[in-house]
Amino acid sequence: MKVLRLFINGKNCVCAEIYENGKLVNAVCSGATGRLAGNIGEDIAGLDCIYAFRGPGGFSRLRALNALARGIALGKKIPLSSYVSWQTEKASIVARHNPQKIIY
Repeated sequence: MKVLRLFINGKNCVCAEIYENGKLVNAVCSGATGRLAGNIGEDIAGLDCIYAFRGPGGFSRLRALNALARGIALGKKIPLSSYVSWQTEKASIVARHNPQKIIY
């Protein structure tokens, strides 16, 4: 199972982590959502699920991050889930083990 996790790391950084069969395969961070999308372009082949951070945080950055997640999910016809900051560790653990448990 291949899972993409999108989140905001600090004030000026958006990040993506790709887990495959429970192991972190790739981690990319960027100052802009557009550059992040370009950096993970090849790695999204074969995704099974996406987890996107939904807050709290800066509105524009969250909106751009979730638009990216929704665009990938709609284009690939895969499930999209979201989580809030207090679930960050849980989302990371679930993304590595069982993505169906944290769908909202």
